Amino acid sequence: MKTGRPYVTLKAGMTLDGKLATATGESRWITSAASRREVHQLRRSADAVLVGVGTVLADDPSLTARTGPQLKKLVLQQPLRIVVDSRLRTPLKAQVLAQRDKAKTVIATTAAASAARRSVLERKGMEILTLPALQGRVSLPALLEELGRRGIMSLLVEGGSEVNAAMLKAKLIDHVRLYMAPLLLGGQNAKGLIGGESPARLACAIALRHVVTRSVGHDVVVEGDL
Repeated sequence: MKTGRPYVTLKAGMTLDGKLATATGESRWITSAASRREVHQLRRSADAVLVGVGTVLADDPSLTARTGPQLKKLVLQQPLRIVVDSRLRTPLKAQVLAQRDKAKTVIATTAAASAARRSVLERKGMEILTLPALQGRVSLPALLEELGRRGIMSLLVEGGSEVNAAMLKAKLIDHVRLYMAPLLLGGQNAKGLIGGESPARLACAIALRHVVTRSVGHDVVVEGDL
């Protein structure tokens, strides 16, 4: 573990866009129920869970750790929920802002965010953490340093693709866990798990070490260290 910041696990797996799933009446889940149970166990073991505002807008996740047959029962100890939101676009009715008596939420933003929007969110009981900006976005190294100062020792990153790319580019990820369902999906409008620019050469790809593969339900899990 690197000192001064949390140990960071990047969890990646595909779901349908939450708004699309609602509009079409389909389940948004692509991976199996067994994989989802494991992810909730992973959340439960983490001190904090992080997503970007793009994931909040597209999928409206609650980011709580749950148990039970239908994964509806909140566990007693909840991870801190963190939203990286440089312009404070998080909707006031977002699920990540709900259940504040059970799970705390911190929104990490920059000085460029609207003061009026900040005031509204603070009145709803949200903690707004203002951090330095890098290329107009929240400095992720500064965020992890702040989390380390707060005693956060383990962080689970759950996307989306741009946050995944930024965390990898900044070399802030220690471990990757990738859930893959036996389904072939794609298309020109399909988003990848990692955003940003493609590597210029294959030699520039990020290689995992100590790779382990296993089955969970009908899915395959690939994980390794960086």
